[in-house]
Amino acid sequence: MRVMVFDSDIETAKNFQMYIKHMFPEIKDVSLCRDPSVNVAGLVRELAPRLILADARFFGAAGCQVLRDIYECHPDTRFILYGTYNDTDYMRRSLEFGVMDYLFKPVKPADFQRGFKGALEYFKKEDERKKYLERITNQYRADMPRFEAVFATSLLHGLINSENEIKNSLKYFGLDLPPGYTVFLLRIDHYKKIILTLDEIEKQLLSYKISMILKSRLESVKHTVCMESLNSFAVIVGGGVDAETLIPLCEGLLAAVYEETAMRATIGVGRSYDSAADITVSYREAIGAHRYRFLAGYNSVIHIDYVEPENIITYRYPLEKEERLVYSAAIGEYEYCRRLLRELFDALKESEPIPKNLISKIIMDILISINRYLSEQKSTQQNQLSAFFPAKEVLQLESLAEAFTFMDQALKKFCGSVLADVNARNSRIIAQVKQHIDEKYYQDISLSKLAFMAGTTPGYLNKIFMESESRTVMDYLLSVRMSEAKRLMRETTADDELIAIKAGFGSARRFRAAFRQTERLGTAEYRLHGRG
Repeated sequence: MRVMVFDSDIETAKNFQMYIKHMFPEIKDVSLCRDPSVNVAGLVRELAPRLILADARFFGAAGCQVLRDIYECHPDTRFILYGTYNDTDYMRRSLEFGVMDYLFKPVKPADFQRGFKGALEYFKKEDERKKYLERITNQYRADMPRFEAVFATSLLHGLINSENEIKNSLKYFGLDLPPGYTVFLLRIDHYKKIILTLDEIEKQLLSYKISMILKSRLESVKHTVCMESLNSFAVIVGGGVDAETLIPLCEGLLAAVYEETAMRATIGVGRSYDSAADITVSYREAIGAHRYRFLAGYNSVIHIDYVEPENIITYRYPLEKEERLVYSAAIGEYEYCRRLLRELFDALKESEPIPKNLISKIIMDILISINRYLSEQKSTQQNQLSAFFPAKEVLQLESLAEAFTFMDQALKKFCGSVLADVNARNSRIIAQVKQHIDEKYYQDISLSKLAFMAGTTPGYLNKIFMESESRTVMDYLLSVRMSEAKRLMRETTADDELIAIKAGFGSARRFRAAFRQTERLGTAEYRLHGRG
């Protein structure tokens, strides 16, 4: 490690060199600069010291600016400054520029040793941290294909829906996929029967062969392959490749798979979209195309337009958000429900015109799902669902605006009712916990045990208790125990050891500590005051 000393006083500089030589013999490279007119930044750039010891006055009136310039160009360089008590304001301003310590003149050997040792310990930790980060970075680079696969899977399944995030991630992983995105899905036909004749290594090799075929046969188009399972491969194609070009390419893939593996496969092809956020829509369409194998035949390339040329609703509809809406409604989260409801209707709006009666059917499906969830939870709200969402009104819904207004208002009332039930349940839990504490305060009681008894989690129990009682569960337990302890101290001659056991503190030491903390006086003093 290279060290530089900036000081115009030759005696001080030589003393520092001597201190380093005797106290830190492992430091061999120590340079000295005594000329205040030297170009400090240039000298530091040339010698690249890791630690600089400098007289606070050496850099002159522009000392802070010099430190700033060095720190910005060499952020790993650190400083130890020394000076008089009059320089403390300067020191305070320079702390943000890499100054680690400030020593007062005349610098004593013990102070120097302490400051220099602190700097060496800092550099040691920094070196360990950098080695750790370098090791993690190298491991990450080696594992980057795994993260790329996670990204591709998340993209296909609609877990990433921000256009900017998707494009930034494509760029980060080096996936050259220009707009005009199409997804096709290759699956091995009759795979469940085939694997009965294969051992584990043969199954793995079969999948590997197919992935290699995809890689070699798709060189003419911009693409990325995502292996979903041993028999299923999703391929994202970019660059606006039209169906007339893509379908023959896929047919060639099927022929190559059969030629090299003797396996028949079927490919489902989705539509092409300009938005990266619609990759998941094309993927869902590719899955939909596969469903029609019984109609279009196995060992085929099936474009979604072959079987559903006019359906643009099913694959855009965010079913996972509908499921979240169901669960959110069942627990009374109205604000989140409203946000999900808006996203559902925005997706439907993009797919207009909506077929007649489809809106009311979608609403009925949501209500049936809510009812099923409430039934599973044995919720009392199940019996009131029809009062908030009258079936007659639901079946009369025709426009998206009308349906949204209806659902928004009904969900607000329903969630309010659910929360009222939740609050009543919380009140019962709190009463149960307080009663248990009041009666069993002398026993070994913990938050976890109380939560288990009440059928909830420790965090939730503390939360609702705090909202109701303005204190934590354990604070309430302490107050009950303390009240009983004070009663025993006033009315009996029991010593601290016995009171600690009877009141549930466990030991006299814990009892005395808790008593002094809460009452601001000792037990002996309280006895005098209480009996007086």
